[in-house]
Amino acid sequence: MSNLLLEEYKAYYSLRAKRFDGNANYKNSFEAESVLSEAMQGCDVLEDFKTRLGDKNIKCGIALIKDKYELRKKHYSEMQETVRLEVCNDVLANIEEAKSANDIITSVSTAETEGLLKIAMDEANREFHGEWFILDRIEVYENAEVPSEYKNVLLEKANEAKKSLVEGNSFLEDSNNDWQPGWRHSPAQILEHRHKRLSPYQDEHIKEQLSKYRNYINR
Repeated sequence: MSNLLLEEYKAYYSLRAKRFDGNANYKNSFEAESVLSEAMQGCDVLEDFKTRLGDKNIKCGIALIKDKYELRKKHYSEMQETVRLEVCNDVLANIEEAKSANDIITSVSTAETEGLLKIAMDEANREFHGEWFILDRIEVYENAEVPSEYKNVLLEKANEAKKSLVEGNSFLEDSNNDWQPGWRHSPAQILEHRHKRLSPYQDEHIKEQLSKYRNYINR
């Protein structure tokens, strides 16, 4: 029975390595899992694995994290997602220091948690996208050709809309300062690809609207 169990373990660890064989995206995992499998294949009795194991299982965990985050890096680089790319780099910079499964979990979760804050603060600058319709409304109110008795009414509405932009910016900054003291809205970042790609408008139109928006909120 013990020999049968040993053979089952050998088959299991062999299959673990083979699942990554030939997959260029998981070359680190294949190498680490192959080393682990070799350790098992060299056992004459199952108990031998305890002394042959060492930190090879931890190395497999580290290798898998490296492969996964290298894949994410490739994707985020192509999408020019510079902030999310930074999170991947933080994970990869520290993962080799892990000495246990808990270290791996802590290292990744720490980088991801800190990264989520960076991402949230960066994406908060997309407030501009949501305010686009207000900018259009201001333009309509200020330039509409209407009888003179309605002109002041529309100009008042335009001023109210401008005021709402200012108040929205103040609320945004106050809220985000609870998470990152000193945070200030930076709408100019909208012109960076990771933000701009979410807008259906041409660059010229975006720049035109952004100039108005920055003027209204003094940013």
